[in-house]
Amino acid sequence: YAVGVMLYQMLTGEIPRGMWVMPGKKLGTDPRFDAIIAKAMQTDRESRYQSAAELRRDLDTLLTTPRASAPAAAASPAPQAAARPASRPSAPKPAANEAVAPPPLPPKSSFGLILGIGSACAVGLLAWLVTRPSPPAAEPQVAAVPALNGKAVVETPLTVPDSPPAPAPPSPDPSSPEPPPVRPVIVEHDLLALTDPLMDRAPLPRLVRRNEWRREDGGGLAFQSDGQAGRLAAPVAFECADYEIEFKARKLEGSERVQLNLPAGEARELRLVFNSPNRKVMDGREGVPWRQIEELVHVSARIIHAGGGKDRVYIRRLDGAQQILADVTADIASLAADSRGHPAFPGRPVLSVFLPKDAYRIETLRLRVFEGGAGVLREPGELPILTHGGSRWQFQPGAVSWNEARDLAAARGGHLATITDQETYDWIKGEFISKQAPGLAVWLGGEKKPDTPVSDWAWVTGESFAFRAFQPGAPSGTVPHFGLAWRRPPEADAAQGDSWWPANPGQSHDISGFLIEWDEAPPASMPAPATVMEAPALPPDDFITKLESGFKARFDADAQTPFLAAVARLDQSYLANGLPRARAAAQARGSLAEVTALDEETARVGNKEGMPAEDVEGTPEALKTLRQTYRAAFAKLAAERDARAAPLYDIYLKSLDGHIAVLTKAGKITEATAAQAWRDRIAERRPVNDSSARIAATQPAKAAPSVTAPKAAKASTPTGGGSSWRVAADYLVNNGGSFVSLKGGATITVTKPDEIPSGRFDIIELSLDRLGSALPSPVDTDFAAFSGLRDLRRLWLRSIPALTDAALAFVAANDDLTFINFEGVNALTDAVTMHLEPLKKLDYLAIQYAEGFTGGGLGQLASKDSMRTFEFLSSGITDEGMRAVGTFKKLQTLRVTSQKVTPAGFAPLAGLTSLTSLTLSGTQFDDTSADAVAGLLQLSHLDLANTKLGDAGLAKLKSLKKLSNLYLSGTAVSGKAAGEFQLALPQCRVSR
Repeated sequence: YAVGVMLYQMLTGEIPRGMWVMPGKKLGTDPRFDAIIAKAMQTDRESRYQSAAELRRDLDTLLTTPRASAPAAAASPAPQAAARPASRPSAPKPAANEAVAPPPLPPKSSFGLILGIGSACAVGLLAWLVTRPSPPAAEPQVAAVPALNGKAVVETPLTVPDSPPAPAPPSPDPSSPEPPPVRPVIVEHDLLALTDPLMDRAPLPRLVRRNEWRREDGGGLAFQSDGQAGRLAAPVAFECADYEIEFKARKLEGSERVQLNLPAGEARELRLVFNSPNRKVMDGREGVPWRQIEELVHVSARIIHAGGGKDRVYIRRLDGAQQILADVTADIASLAADSRGHPAFPGRPVLSVFLPKDAYRIETLRLRVFEGGAGVLREPGELPILTHGGSRWQFQPGAVSWNEARDLAAARGGHLATITDQETYDWIKGEFISKQAPGLAVWLGGEKKPDTPVSDWAWVTGESFAFRAFQPGAPSGTVPHFGLAWRRPPEADAAQGDSWWPANPGQSHDISGFLIEWDEAPPASMPAPATVMEAPALPPDDFITKLESGFKARFDADAQTPFLAAVARLDQSYLANGLPRARAAAQARGSLAEVTALDEETARVGNKEGMPAEDVEGTPEALKTLRQTYRAAFAKLAAERDARAAPLYDIYLKSLDGHIAVLTKAGKITEATAAQAWRDRIAERRPVNDSSARIAATQPAKAAPSVTAPKAAKASTPTGGGSSWRVAADYLVNNGGSFVSLKGGATITVTKPDEIPSGRFDIIELSLDRLGSALPSPVDTDFAAFSGLRDLRRLWLRSIPALTDAALAFVAANDDLTFINFEGVNALTDAVTMHLEPLKKLDYLAIQYAEGFTGGGLGQLASKDSMRTFEFLSSGITDEGMRAVGTFKKLQTLRVTSQKVTPAGFAPLAGLTSLTSLTLSGTQFDDTSADAVAGLLQLSHLDLANTKLGDAGLAKLKSLKKLSNLYLSGTAVSGKAAGEFQLALPQCRVSR
């Protein structure tokens, strides 16, 4: 891909950005360059050149074959020799110190000749780049490509009698519409990262109600319909005259369309309809419809506001079809419809995604601005906290029940909002309620408890419920238990006005969120309760001691410390808000028993005596209600703590499993038995998220197992303290590695300490390459620095020979991994697959130069539906490993060079009918093995160099009609058989 970009820049002087134009059409260069650039820069990487030698051959052909003449001259057939290099012996190469006569200088010429010379220079430079080092002076028809043994072999075109000339790459169609101009990007936003599935839901009256959007682990936004529509608006104001949207969505179920609404002036939007064979792409009015309903929608929409009826909309597919869906020049406003905008930012021109009912996952939503600007209206996750009347207030979006909202508010150290006067009512209406979408409601802290009159309401804080703003005729009904919601009526009923509404506390539909209230100046925090636990004795094993130390540091940083801080805030709110307000209400009622009980509760909590597990007989109802709220909030905190801890325990247990396997293989049975006993103890302590059992009389929760003091770590290994992502970042930049960070939708490649972002960020790519490095090679304990990573998408490790399977336990916790390359991690064995097993999104796996890796465990991986590429060069793949590979039915690329696979061991390849590229060079593949490959009709690249293939086996491969490259060097295939094969498949380039 990068070489394609370089070739484009050499020919045009520009970088191909946005909707770029091929050099042949832009400047009149040889159109065959366009075909090379197009192939090199394919969106699908499997459609690109798969090797430097493959690209070099096309460049050599272009350099040695004359460009097609003008149309008049082209009417007469060109000699075959001109279209294809003749087969002849290579001329002797000059000695290294022999002068080579330069070609004659060209005469002075016009711009066209200068451009041609520049093109030839570009070919020469690129050819050197992709194949260096090359022989001093090779014949133009001879390409030098590296052989597996490291020596250069000469690839000579086959002599094929009477074969037709190779077709020249097609020139661009001159009648096709001119793509929009290429312009530099001045603003770029990842709208997918900026959009929040709760805050940016955009209901449509009488159409969209629940809006079940959610953020998935991979960063995508998924809509799971319950039979109704969904709409999501991005919080970015489009103030641009020329921009491009890249949109990628995957259909999860159903057969409905997906719609993208783009701002088109004040209160107007341009509706683009995708994946609908029955409607033209521009809302059924312009463009072409989708060919058929497909799983993947990947498009680009370029919008240019030129004015005067010359606005332009240019939409094309970015998948393999590369189809132009629309190219319309008109007044965009005339093609637009009324816009609903963003519920939180009325009147602002924003983009939105609309789904009538089916389930989709939005995977890419990116804005590139070429002219104008685009302002972010709200940063990701930003929820403002406002101050009024001595309290702090915050709206929390979410389709939750009143019971859930009450507990979530308490878990944040506050409570559902209470309104006791007109001033507060008016302020909340203006700041929060008026910004909600019509037809939705916000939970408040009012409640009608069971077995009480319908008009008998109370605030969760115990305050007086004298001030009321119910809808006329409410409250009424027979439901025994009500929660209080402030509801905005649908647009059709707007005359009703906003009002309070009694609602079932267990419902969550038609709810946009809840309002939390805190005191503005809370008192000093209550000391966190202590956590005590029996400490089991560690086995005398240095590996386990270091592993335990790393686990304890991560447990404290990621789970226990945040939990204790949250418990302290909960206790603080209980003392400052709940108890005083309940006491004031009890005193107002003249209830001495309640006042006395609440005073005792205040003293007990102030003395850090803990919350009783159960209420004794005679406990006042007011106190029971407060304790019920506290316990529910505490249970939520404990569950959150355990949810954070569970992956840490999983990593710990998997690391122990790998260590036990290593000890067992080494014959250290006594040590392995002790390690197994320790593993069993840790497994017993793994959280089960049963928070109901975690409220004890004097202790808030079960703590992590106590550990012995950690041994001093090496300077290069950060342990203990700090955030997990920063620990990993510090280790990488100080030990020759690098990473890609993600923060606020922007990605940054970091190689030095001063490049590490401040604050919270995610590490999505990690690279540690020690090839040729003077630094000491990392060992297993160094990789404890990565144990807290959860967001990795790509992982590259190279030339780390001492690293064992156990060090890679952290991989299992990174569910978003799609790319893993272990190259020169020589000590890896099949045990590494244990850490790869849960990765459901993995589509590329390379384990190279690891003789102990046989592939036997690959069949247990959960990535059978996502895996597209396996590369096992110089690893110890066996027949068992090939059987496991054969279970990955969607595999497209496979490279195996192991001598341990027998000729019969290639039989499982017959089931891999999606393969397009297969490399088996240096294996025992023979004529009998060819039966398994003969049915792989999608193959375009096949490398059987240095195998046992003969003429009989080659004849079986004539069924591969899509084959474009076949490598046979070092085989027993004769020149005659190769020539016959070339005649049968003239489009295939055969190298032997």
